[in-house]
Amino acid sequence: MAISFINVATNQNLTASTSFTFTKPTNATTGDLLIGVVANGRATATDSSYACTGWTPLEDVYYDGAGDDVQMGVFSRVVQAGDPASWTGSSSVSLEYQSIVWCLRGADSTLLASETIETSGTSNSSYTSVTVNNTDSGAWRLGAVVWTDATGGASTGVSGNTFRVNDGALNVTGTDEMMFAACDSNGAIATGNTSITWTVPSGQDEGMTWIGLVAPSAGSATNAPSGAGAATATSNAPKAGVGAKAQVIG
Repeated sequence: MAISFINVATNQNLTASTSFTFTKPTNATTGDLLIGVVANGRATATDSSYACTGWTPLEDVYYDGAGDDVQMGVFSRVVQAGDPASWTGSSSVSLEYQSIVWCLRGADSTLLASETIETSGTSNSSYTSVTVNNTDSGAWRLGAVVWTDATGGASTGVSGNTFRVNDGALNVTGTDEMMFAACDSNGAIATGNTSITWTVPSGQDEGMTWIGLVAPSAGSATNAPSGAGAATATSNAPKAGVGAKAQVIG
């Protein structure tokens, strides 16, 4: 069965809070796969962790950059009968955030790959994900990026992918703003190594990217990610099908 895109739902909170929301996308039905990403960027160096009851944690990575800090959490869930319209997750630190939930039909609940990596510096004009190896000709590629800068500005391009959200200024606490973008391949991708590069206005600060590969429900559930510039990242919780990492503190 081929994967089909159903919808996305997004949320943001520009007032610091210890909770965040994942909204169930319109037309989601029993058996669909939900992939949720929550991210923040801020000027204060405070590590935090994300949790959301009923969702499987895949990534929870924090990067303490030279100027600003970024963090991203990734979760998955299979829609069940009687599911609520939204779920409230928690953060161990009061933060502003942006979130997105994808709904895919005909998708395997075990991801082929799920990888995050941070980008340092204060003069970035692009952010590139880890390179992962796609082993299923029916797989879709999903990705998200969060970054900070005083001037703001949405991503100006993401070749070979479809934007699902592209927010250029979230006005978070501190001197800088948080930018967030998420995209997917909107169809099956070729097998072999693959990555995502987001082009952004020049002179941007620290950032973090996530890339995930989702196979059709009748496809392979094997994974062979290959790091392109491995982060020192590890993860707080087990990842579905792709092992475990520990949390990044740069």
